[in-house]
Amino acid sequence: NPDKSTFCEGDPTFPIELIANVNGTLNPPTGNWGLTSSQTMPDGGFTLNGPTATWDPTGQPIGSYAVLYTYTNPADGCTTSEPAIFNIIPRPDPQAVASATEVCADEEVTISYTRYEDIDLPPNVFSATSAPGLRITTIGEDTKRLTFPNVDMTYDIVVAYDNIPDCDPISETVTIKVNAKPDINLMCGLTEN
Repeated sequence: NPDKSTFCEGDPTFPIELIANVNGTLNPPTGNWGLTSSQTMPDGGFTLNGPTATWDPTGQPIGSYAVLYTYTNPADGCTTSEPAIFNIIPRPDPQAVASATEVCADEEVTISYTRYEDIDLPPNVFSATSAPGLRITTIGEDTKRLTFPNVDMTYDIVVAYDNIPDCDPISETVTIKVNAKPDINLMCGLTEN
């Protein structure tokens, strides 16, 4: 079985060399890679050259891809086969939604984000443009509350998932513009008549 057999749709990939280990011999000349009868794609990204083969998942649609390795022992003519099965799974679509994208400094913003639908994973990275006075508070399983300092600034809030099995890290960014409130100083003075 291959070390990595599942890939996330759209992740950058590269051709994978398929190696058969038969009694300690790698890709013996009497082995042969071939498509299985269940193969749905004409080649499914496979390049098969007798005892050697590669699979390139780049651009392949979601689904399962199988190739069959068959070996015939030259000493006794016995034949055995073993399938190699690869899967391309749907890429999760994280979404982060802000309650507002432009606020005054004294207003709070909540960020709600989706969890990965197949396994109950929250994002394990939640970051924001660093600024003194910015506070991020967890207020629910899928929600954060942001309180901003009194400065004119645009914040990029990043919700990142780098813990999804078989997928490269993915993230969603929400931009929030914060408008500082003007400073008001009242002065009292006496007027003479």
